[in-house]
Amino acid sequence: MNAPLQSAFGKVDAIRKEVLVAASLPLHRATTFPRHAYVDEDYFRFESETVLKTGWLCVVHLSQLNEPANFLALDLLGEPLVILRDKDHAVRVLSRVCAHRGMDIMPEGFDFPRSGKAAVLSCPYHRWTYNLDGSLRGCAQMQGAEGFDKKNWRLAEFRSAGWSSMVMRRLWTSSMAISANASPLGMRKRWKSSSQWSGSAASTGR
Repeated sequence: MNAPLQSAFGKVDAIRKEVLVAASLPLHRATTFPRHAYVDEDYFRFESETVLKTGWLCVVHLSQLNEPANFLALDLLGEPLVILRDKDHAVRVLSRVCAHRGMDIMPEGFDFPRSGKAAVLSCPYHRWTYNLDGSLRGCAQMQGAEGFDKKNWRLAEFRSAGWSSMVMRRLWTSSMAISANASPLGMRKRWKSSSQWSGSAASTGR
């Protein structure tokens, strides 16, 4: 448990116990969870660290990525992402953090669309430009830098998988298969392997 959660442990644990009590009631006594389970910032951090970040999360429906170059930008639990279909029809979940100076390549407040079509991804800070597979395409003034190799500088790619018509993504590296999340829900096993999907199981550092 991180430091902020440790300092709020008593409050968080009290809310957790209230949630468990409400969830365990029989149907004829069913009630909602306590209000603070939905609005308390410390409890949200607790749920994020112990529940949301440990499993697969749906980030986009494939109908939003019908064609190559379609993209959708979103922030997932503080992580800036862009989900897209590249020119080879592979669906990828990429970080929006530029490899140069850590700038968000699609920052809010600068008239960057949150969805649409893009031939390339370009950072507004120093115009480092990336292909839709995340590889570095152009980097002004770096051609003379000693030892610089574009192959070593790309947008980080996160592990993703296809489940039915949804794109699922894991925030933390884990060997847990997507079926481990879906099976308890009684869902049909209709995901695609990484070779059918985008090859992102061998993601860069994530």
